[in-house]
Amino acid sequence: MTDAVTYERICGTVASLLFLFARIENEAREIIGRVGGPESLSKVIGARGTLQVWKKLLLQDREVRPEEALLAERLWTQMQESLDVRNGICHGLIGASAETGGAPATLSWRVEDSIMSRTYDELQEMFAWLSRIPQAMAMISHAVCAADPSKLRPLPKRDFWESEFGIEFDKES
Repeated sequence: MTDAVTYERICGTVASLLFLFARIENEAREIIGRVGGPESLSKVIGARGTLQVWKKLLLQDREVRPEEALLAERLWTQMQESLDVRNGICHGLIGASAETGGAPATLSWRVEDSIMSRTYDELQEMFAWLSRIPQAMAMISHAVCAADPSKLRPLPKRDFWESEFGIEFDKES
């Protein structure tokens, strides 16, 4: 049996979320800066905007590096729910509750006229996945950042990306 999730512990998930997204955004900004130079960072705003610019950089070379482009698209698509949670909590947090009487600990936020929430366990699962994203981004972006792409080894197979980073591919892909 695990310890009950206290109010302090569920509130700590807000800090975890902010630190995880700071790592992800910093990785994206570093890659954007290496590929596009410092001036390419001047118009990038927010976590979603930064990740969108990162994805666009990889999609530019779709014909030369189709696997990297596909991976960037899949990662971007899969991150949308996490980005929505991040933005909801950062811009509309309305409450946190500890685990009590069999009810799970939750964070709640408002998005327009709706109230959204996630349980502690759902957030922990999301954080476990998000913690692997900076490394995935670095690996996917390696060829774009390389000084001499002809010396690069090929990317790992799709099953590696699925097992290590949870990047999902359609059955037809």
